Amino acid sequence: MAFHPKPRFYALIWVQFMGLLVIGVGMSFYWAKFGSKIPTTITVRVIAIMSIIAITIIAPLLMNSNALRSIATDEINTQEKIADNANRVRGLLWLYCYLDLGLGTYLVHITGGIAGSMFAGLYLVLPSVPIILRLNSYDLKRVRWFVVFCVAAIGLSFLMSHNQFYEFNASAPEFAHAYDLAITIVTLAAATIPLVEVIILNYQENKQTKIEEKS
Repeated sequence: MAFHPKPRFYALIWVQFMGLLVIGVGMSFYWAKFGSKIPTTITVRVIAIMSIIAITIIAPLLMNSNALRSIATDEINTQEKIADNANRVRGLLWLYCYLDLGLGTYLVHITGGIAGSMFAGLYLVLPSVPIILRLNSYDLKRVRWFVVFCVAAIGLSFLMSHNQFYEFNASAPEFAHAYDLAITIVTLAAATIPLVEVIILNYQENKQTKIEEKS
C-alpha cells in the first residue's frame, strides 16, 4: 500500500516528538535525584541531543507553510510545501531514520552501553518507522539496509558494555531505583510509537481519500 506523503509527514513528526519525550522522561528520574547523581557533562550532552531532535520537529513545520493550520483544524486540502511533496517527505524520512539511529547510539554510549542504558530498547523500535511510513517498494528495499545498520549499532553497543566504554552507567546499583523507573517508562512510551503511527496514517489517509472522492 502506498500512502500519500502528507500522512507520512505528520506521522514522522510525531515519531520525532515521541523520541524527544522518551529521552526527557527517561532522564527525568535521574534529574529528579531518585537516589542518583548524574554527572553534569552527561546532562549537557543529553540536552544537546534533545535540542537537535527539537529542531527536526520545529524546522519542517515552519518550512511547511500550512502545517500548523492543518494540525489545528480538520483541513488537509491546501497545498503544503513539504507535506504534499512525496520526494521531500521520502528524503526527510530517511534523513531522520539515520539521524535518530546515530543520536540513539550515542545516547546509549553515554548512558551505559547495551547492558546499562535504559534507551537500548529503542533499537527495536527504529526499524518500524520506515516500514510503516514507506511510500513504495523502493523504500521497502532500503529498509533492509537500515535494519542492517540497526543491528550493527546493537553490536557496537554490546562492545561498549563489554569493554566498559561508556561514561555513565545508568544501571549501576546505586542508581537502581531511577533505572527501574526509567527503563519501564521508556519501554512503554517507545511501544506506543508504531501504534500511533498507524492511527495517524489511517486518520489522515481517510480524510485524503474523502477529499479526492469529492473532487
